[in-house]
Amino acid sequence: SDVHRALSHDRCHFNHGGLWLCHYWVELQKRITRLGRAKVSQVDKAHPHQVMNVSFADSAMHEDISKMIIYATHNILTEDKSPLGYLLLRCVQLYLEVDIYTAFEVHTTTTISEGRGAVQALTALIKQYTTKTEDDDESDKDWNFPKLHMMTHIF
Repeated sequence: SDVHRALSHDRCHFNHGGLWLCHYWVELQKRITRLGRAKVSQVDKAHPHQVMNVSFADSAMHEDISKMIIYATHNILTEDKSPLGYLLLRCVQLYLEVDIYTAFEVHTTTTISEGRGAVQALTALIKQYTTKTEDDDESDKDWNFPKLHMMTHIF
């Protein structure tokens, strides 16, 4: 049997409970924590649920966190203070863009094309982030995993 025929994209599992929760969110928490306690407090004040301590929640809450975290951290993970954190935040922004396209129930040729473009941009930026963090002793994240690759087959 053909495994590709059995695969489908489940946003809740792949995006919010997978890519976001286990990869982007964990890395963002590390980057913010490295900037110090004051920055962690600043993020928690900007978000109503004190998200920096959230380790377990349902995928819907993580979807909400992923959408709000850019606004809560854009002045913390700056290009000057945390170049890798800033690059990761750019990846999150593109991840959210891809997530929006995957949420559409009806697609046109235009939205499919734009979704593919967003996936390609995210893939390129993740490769850039991966390359820059290879020599980072504090980063132990392996970005070569099936859920990230699955995105290339969405559109």
